[in-house]
Amino acid sequence: MMTRYKQFIVPIIVILTGLIASYLAFSVVRELRITNEERAFALQADSHFFVAQDKIMGTEDLLTSLKAFLENAEVNNLKQFSQFSASLMLRHPEVQALEWIPRIPVLELNSYVDRANKAGHEDFKVVERSQGGLIPVAERAEYFPVYYVHPMQGNEAAIGFDLGSNSARHQALVEARDTGEAVMTQRITLVQEKASQAGVLVFLPMYQGGIVPGTTKVRRQKLTGFALIVVRVGDLIVKSRANLVDTIDMVVTDAATQESLYDSRDAVRYEGPLVQEKKVEFGRRTWNFMLLPKTNNFTQTSRVGEWLTLFSSVLITALATLFIAQLGRSHETVKKEVALRTVQLRSSEERFKAAVDGSSVGIWDRVNIGEDTEYWSPVFYELLGYRDQEIAAKGSILQAAIHPDDLANTQAMLKAHLNDNSPYQVEHRIKTKDGTYRWFLTTGKVTRDAKGNPIRMAGSIQNIDGRKKAEIVTFEYARDLKRSNEDLEQFAYIASHDLKAPLRAINELANWIEEDLQDVMNDETRSYMKLLKSRVKRLEGLLASLLEYSRLGTDRHDATSVKLNEIIKETTDILGSAQKGFVVEYDLPTIKTIPAALQIIFRNLISNAIKHHHKAEGLIKIQYTEKGNEHIFSVHDDGPGIPIDMQDRVFGMFKTLKSRDTVEGSGMGLAIIKKLVERHGGKVWIENTDGGTGTNFKFSLPNS
Repeated sequence: MMTRYKQFIVPIIVILTGLIASYLAFSVVRELRITNEERAFALQADSHFFVAQDKIMGTEDLLTSLKAFLENAEVNNLKQFSQFSASLMLRHPEVQALEWIPRIPVLELNSYVDRANKAGHEDFKVVERSQGGLIPVAERAEYFPVYYVHPMQGNEAAIGFDLGSNSARHQALVEARDTGEAVMTQRITLVQEKASQAGVLVFLPMYQGGIVPGTTKVRRQKLTGFALIVVRVGDLIVKSRANLVDTIDMVVTDAATQESLYDSRDAVRYEGPLVQEKKVEFGRRTWNFMLLPKTNNFTQTSRVGEWLTLFSSVLITALATLFIAQLGRSHETVKKEVALRTVQLRSSEERFKAAVDGSSVGIWDRVNIGEDTEYWSPVFYELLGYRDQEIAAKGSILQAAIHPDDLANTQAMLKAHLNDNSPYQVEHRIKTKDGTYRWFLTTGKVTRDAKGNPIRMAGSIQNIDGRKKAEIVTFEYARDLKRSNEDLEQFAYIASHDLKAPLRAINELANWIEEDLQDVMNDETRSYMKLLKSRVKRLEGLLASLLEYSRLGTDRHDATSVKLNEIIKETTDILGSAQKGFVVEYDLPTIKTIPAALQIIFRNLISNAIKHHHKAEGLIKIQYTEKGNEHIFSVHDDGPGIPIDMQDRVFGMFKTLKSRDTVEGSGMGLAIIKKLVERHGGKVWIENTDGGTGTNFKFSLPNS
């Protein structure tokens, strides 16, 4: 008998185990479903609440901006009020209207109405509501009519309405007047309301002098009026949630009066445990928010799975039991691993945030590389001179701030990084908030998807302005010093060993010979002696020119205010141009440049024009123009001119167009000019003249 029943023992155990496992599985699935429903509801409820809260709190900035405008603008200018209000409402479409509410003592009522009609209001009059209609206002100590409203369309009925004639409105404006703070009314029916929405007004008092007085008595005396925001509560909440999925019902009530301000529920309402209650405090009032799901919105998850799990598990025997057990163990393992990784991730994020906040490096992150929006860390904003989030964090804004000379290189390096994974590390100048450009080192790294396409890019930015400018100055000084040293070394060698000592000896020897043979020299010998001494004099001039050439650029001079006419006059006096039969025409302005350089340049050019002229007299014209960021000078003579094929050669050292026996000169004058002009960032050239006569030398110098 026992043997017969033994065959059922294992099936019974399996069935019992399966039933227990099935029940456990059923319970677990059900609990997970409920948890997921609660989590999903909480996330969506928070989203709906926070966007509504942001819109409500955002009206404070709007109100402050309107008050600032009214305190600084002409309050009797309807056009200005409308234009400014329109710009504000572009950012806050959820607001019904913006208004200016003046305080009018009873004795000034008639004159104020007259001024309003003259200022552009048509048939302006102060009214109050009575038995559903608007009637002329009753006599009272002071009035608070709606003087300006924007937009006018849909709010025409509000013009002239005395807010002090309604108890709820009057209570709020009195409280705002006495406290100096923004105050919101309880639920009211707006004058312009055509439906049944709840409306509220938010008053911000304005006082003489723009400052809130210290006592209630003085506040009442100096009150000038109110900046006012008109809000239809339903419109505000609906527009704030326009971009969210409509899964949450919201009920808003006034905490003080328990009046309903907004209720999005339908006739069939949700009754269940998924409810959140929150509060918003603004304008010295508190609004209670109750958030709950749309009917069955979070409870429509199919429960077939629960029963399918139960019935399927009944049919699964030992394997089902083992599977459930293994599932339980795996579940616990996963939970522990998730908890551990969560703690590690949070710790890593905290370390990273502390490191970033404590460093001088700004962080940027373009989460979606196909979009313009980025994330900029607070240090990033600080490096550019802005407060955190003072401007939008967009790639296009940063690109527009890059110096034009650095933009092409920046774009090329970014393109190379995206296409070839080349390192993205670029030094460029970026315009900061105060308008100045500073050097920054920007680095970045792209993240790619499985196909290698870039999807995200993040990096850092670091201020290297001091180092970069120091590098530039050091490089320029080192380059100038090297070049000057090379020239000086070459000159020192030539002057010291090859020129100076022999020249002095030759000159002295010539003088001795001339003295000893003075009585026996014939005319031919005297001509040879004269030629010898002239050659020595020429070599001395060459040595002097070489010395002047070698010294060019070794001294740095600052630009100063220079009277060009005085420089030309001094130069022509020294050269004796008038005595030599040459007229120098000039009429030049006073400019900011380097006087020492100009004196050397003009002396050589005018001297060349006189020496190389083919006539005993001539005309030299000196002119000046300013072009862009350059001074342009011109020295034009009416001499024989320079052949085109020789114009590039004349600026070389020791180059002359005529024999030195014909025209005295070292051949260094134009070389000195070229070197001097280029050392100061300019250029020199010969411009062909109309008719082909004369020579027109031109040179430029920076005007800064």
